[in-house]
Amino acid sequence: MTSSPADANWLDDALREVNQAITLRNAGRTSTQIGAVIRRSAKAVELRLHAEGVRSVSRRPGLIPTIPLGPDGKPKSAVEVERERIENRRLVRAEREDIMAVASERSLRAEITRVIRDVARQIDAPPRWKAPNARSKTASVETAVQSFSDWHSDEVVLSEAVRGFNEYNDTIAAQRVRAVVDRHLSIKGRMEAGGGWRIPHLVVSANGDFVSGTIHELEKHSDHKNVVWAVYETGLRLGQAIRDLSARNWDTLVYLFAKEATRSLSNVTWTIPDSYSLLFQVGRWTFGQQHGHEVRSWNSVPFYGLNRLTGNLNAMEAARGAQIHYWLFGHFHSASSMPHASGESFINGSLIGATEFSVNALGKADRPTQWLMFVHPENGVTSRWPLLGEAVAPRRPVATA
Repeated sequence: MTSSPADANWLDDALREVNQAITLRNAGRTSTQIGAVIRRSAKAVELRLHAEGVRSVSRRPGLIPTIPLGPDGKPKSAVEVERERIENRRLVRAEREDIMAVASERSLRAEITRVIRDVARQIDAPPRWKAPNARSKTASVETAVQSFSDWHSDEVVLSEAVRGFNEYNDTIAAQRVRAVVDRHLSIKGRMEAGGGWRIPHLVVSANGDFVSGTIHELEKHSDHKNVVWAVYETGLRLGQAIRDLSARNWDTLVYLFAKEATRSLSNVTWTIPDSYSLLFQVGRWTFGQQHGHEVRSWNSVPFYGLNRLTGNLNAMEAARGAQIHYWLFGHFHSASSMPHASGESFINGSLIGATEFSVNALGKADRPTQWLMFVHPENGVTSRWPLLGEAVAPRRPVATA
């Protein structure tokens, strides 16, 4: 921080004034007498000397007030005292600004939460679910991890624009969410029906881009009036998916709007962090969740960038005796996984599937997919299921004469 000549003159004048007032006070002068010399009121003199820690002049003869002492026990100079006072005021002002910034942020989030709570349509709780009787005492008890990300529910993809590889709108988005949830429950039910597995808990990783909003700088169509309506509808859709899954019991998911829509579900617990990434535990296994938009790709392949990121973050965690076993990423719209030294990184697919940009610019038409994993308490991730969002295969356009 730099100071102007005017600031320097003001400081010099203030230091001289304080020095003169303290000298006169130590000589036994009253505030009125000091004020007459430095051209200040008696009240102003009292306030200034009080701020410097100098006591009022004693009415009893023989007692002379003292000035503040330094660590060595010697009186501080007036210059020292004034500099300390200015620095203290600066620190108090900075602290006040920090407190106001935090208070404003918290009050904004609280206000948004209140508004959403008022407008969100509450979803009814599902019928109480009864766990199936365990057929085997040696069943493998595992936790399911369902990755949700990259739904882009406010976008429209026209079939003719992507040469028939895909079609997407709000109705198809709802159908794909339903298909993913149905396949999730079907796989879980079949695994438990044979008695070889028990899957009593589910962790849902909600990892961003549920709506495109203003994040993606591309031309797009939408069948919502605006992004507010898109957020509202998508929040209810996610809440409905949670409602259907919660009938089978789960622990953690992240999404503010869906939280308000599902507040009647007593068996759903939320974690909504104030950060763009977070760590969570599934038994003794540590999962790291990060959307991935800050990772660079080379020739539209992100694996090198993700490898560097996870390697660097794992090295940081190792320095404090911790370890991240599994990473969950979104953003790249291509369901895949990569092993690393301590576990595995999963890149989630998208629900939107092929877009005009991915087909014509990248030559990619990935099918709509969301990852489901099962985690064993001793063996970690034991199975990986790419859940397809397609109810039926997309139809190719038929050319007419």
